[in-house]
Amino acid sequence: MSHVEASTTINTRAETLWNEVGSFQCVAAWHPMLVRMEGDGEQPGAVRRAETTDGQRQTERLQEVVPGQHLYRYAIVETSDARSRLHRRIPRNR
Repeated sequence: MSHVEASTTINTRAETLWNEVGSFQCVAAWHPMLVRMEGDGEQPGAVRRAETTDGQRQTERLQEVVPGQHLYRYAIVETSDARSRLHRRIPRNR
């Protein structure tokens, strides 16, 4: 299975950043490759439908939410092997 990982450091409080990017349904507001996101719900089992800038579409189902860790995990329904997660990690030297 393929694996892609990217990271960057954003100099702000975790809560502030999570309030901007942590909603399962609002990814299109900040993700540059998404032009549309439809769905509802922020709890496991919620579904969203995304459309990319090149017209691709996918349906995703929320699997796990751990608010205290600023983490959620979802599966792309059409490709059960593809899974993603969004979380915040605090560097050890802080």
